[in-house]
Amino acid sequence: ASTTAGLNAINMGETCLVVVSTASGSSIDSSFNRGSVSGLSVVTIIKTLKENSINVALATPSGARPEFHHQNLEDGKYEVNIWLRNNRHFVANPLSLEELVQQKSETLDGYCGLILPSSIGGLYDLSNNSFLVSIIRKFKESKKPIC
Repeated sequence: ASTTAGLNAINMGETCLVVVSTASGSSIDSSFNRGSVSGLSVVTIIKTLKENSINVALATPSGARPEFHHQNLEDGKYEVNIWLRNNRHFVANPLSLEELVQQKSETLDGYCGLILPSSIGGLYDLSNNSFLVSIIRKFKESKKPIC
C-alpha cells in the first residue's frame, strides 16, 4: 500500500508505529552508502504524520538509536538536520521491536498502523528480523494498514 492510501485509514489523534533500521553505515558496503542508513524519507513520513495530528511511535531493533543521512546536526543547511536537531528527544529513545513483541499482545493493539520506510539498512537488520515479522503478522491479522 502507498503511504498516502495508508494515511487515509488513520484518524487524527491515533498513534502509528514507524519501524526503522539501525544498521550502521560501516556495516554496509561503502559503494552503496556513505555512512548512514535512514534519512529524508523517514523524516518526511514522520513530519507528514505529525502535521496531520497523528502521533508517532518510533521503533528499532533492540531500541537502538537510528542513524540518519546528513547526521552532522550542526549543519542547518539540510532540512533533515533541522528536524533532527529540533526532535533529538524523539529519535534518542525508540521503542524496541523485541519488547513490543514480548509484552502483552494488547500493546500492539494500541497502534493504528505500521509504516516501514524504505532504507538500505533495512536489508541488513530488518529483512530477517523475527520480531518485525511477528509485528507485521499482528497488524495483518488486525486488518490495520501497513505501508
